[in-house]
Amino acid sequence: MRQSILNIIILIAVFTTSSRAYGIEINLAPVFYYQADDQSFCLKALGPIFEYNENFHAIRPLYFTNNSGTDVLFPLGHFSENRGRFTPIYKYDYSEDADRVNFLPFFYGRYQEQKYGGFFPLYGKMYHRFGFDKARFVLWPLYSETESDDISAYSVLWPIFKYSPGKQFRIFPFYGNRTTPDENYTYVLWPIYHRKRGTQNMNALLPFYLSAWGPANRSTSVLWPLFTANHDYNYPHHSLDCPWPLVRFASGAYEETRIFPFYWSKYDGTQQRMKTILWPIFRTDYNLDTANGALKTKNKFLILSGTTHALSRDGTRNDTFDIWPLWHSSNQNGYRSWNIPNIIPFHQTGFQRNWAPLLTLIHGKQTDSSYSWNILWNTVYYTRNEDKQRLCLSFLTSYETGHGYTRIGLLCDLMKLTWRR
Repeated sequence: MRQSILNIIILIAVFTTSSRAYGIEINLAPVFYYQADDQSFCLKALGPIFEYNENFHAIRPLYFTNNSGTDVLFPLGHFSENRGRFTPIYKYDYSEDADRVNFLPFFYGRYQEQKYGGFFPLYGKMYHRFGFDKARFVLWPLYSETESDDISAYSVLWPIFKYSPGKQFRIFPFYGNRTTPDENYTYVLWPIYHRKRGTQNMNALLPFYLSAWGPANRSTSVLWPLFTANHDYNYPHHSLDCPWPLVRFASGAYEETRIFPFYWSKYDGTQQRMKTILWPIFRTDYNLDTANGALKTKNKFLILSGTTHALSRDGTRNDTFDIWPLWHSSNQNGYRSWNIPNIIPFHQTGFQRNWAPLLTLIHGKQTDSSYSWNILWNTVYYTRNEDKQRLCLSFLTSYETGHGYTRIGLLCDLMKLTWRR
C-alpha cells in the first residue's frame, strides 16, 4: 500500500514537472509539496531535503546547485567554473595567468608558460606559490629550496637548517641570522634573544625586556607582552598596555581606552568607532568605507544577538535583527523575511541555502504587495497578494478568498465549496 501511494506521488510529480502545468498545487507537506503557475514551479519532498525549481536543485545538506556554482557537503565543498574546493582533499583555481590544482597528495599547475607539479612529500616543483618565485622539495621536510627576487635559500629538515649565501643562516632554535639591504636580524635560543639593526632596530631578552626603535618611533616592553609603551612621532601616536590585553590607553592617530571586560572604546576619526560594555554583553561598531561610501553599523548583545544596518553608495539597504538561537529577520530594500529558530548564526549564502532550510521551522517573507508565512515546510502556510489570500493545512483543508469569491477545499482541494460575492 505504501509503495503504491509513493508511486502515485512520483508519477504526479514527474508529469507536472515535465509539463510545467500551471495553477497546480499538490500539498502533502511535509512529505511532498508541488506548486506551479505560469511563472514558476517548485517541488519539495521530505521537508526541505529534496527541492527542485527553476532556479536551483538541492538534496540538503549533501548537494546544492544553481547557475553560480555547486555545493557538496557545504562548507567542505564548493565548485564554480574557475574555482573550487573539497576541503582538505581537492582544490582548483583557474585564471588567465595561472592554473592551480591540488588533489592530495598530487598537485600541478601553470604560471604563464611554466608548468609544474609534484607528489607530496616525495618530490615537487612550483612557481609563484606560497610567496616564492620558485620552490622545489625532495622528501619534505628533508630538503627544500626556494627562490625569491633572484635570492636562493636551501633548507634541510625544515625548519631546523636553512641557508642562503650571504643572506641567511639558521639552526633553529639555537641561532639564526638574516641580512637584507635594509636590516640585519639575529636571534639566539629563539624566542629568548633578538637583535635587529637597520631602518628599524630591536634589542630583546624575552620575556624580560624588549626595546624597538626607528627614526620616528620607539617601543619599550617589560615582561613582554604584558607592559608596553609605544610612541610614533610622525602621526603622532602614543599607547600604553598595562597589562596587555586587559588594560590599554592610546591617543593620537586613534583613541582607545580598554579596561577589559568592563569597558572598551576605540575611535578612528570619522571612519571607525567601536565600544564594548561588559563584554560579551554589549558591543557597537560603526564603519564607513570612504573609498566606496559604504556604511555599516552593528549593535551586538552576547556576541550572536543584535542588529546590523548596512547602506551602500547606490542606496541599497540591508538591515538584520537576531535573537540567537530563536529569531532572525532581514530587510533588503523592502524585501523582508524572518525565520524561527535561528540555530546557525552565520548568514552567508552557503549556510543559508544548505543548512538554514533544514533548521528553520517557521519562515515568513513580505514585500510591498505580498505577505506569506509557513510552518514545518508548508505543512501550514498562509499567503496574501493583491489578488487573493490563502490558508492551507497540508492536504486536509484550505481556505481561499479573492475578488468576488470564497473557497474551502478538502483533501488537496479535490473537494471544493465556493461562494460567489
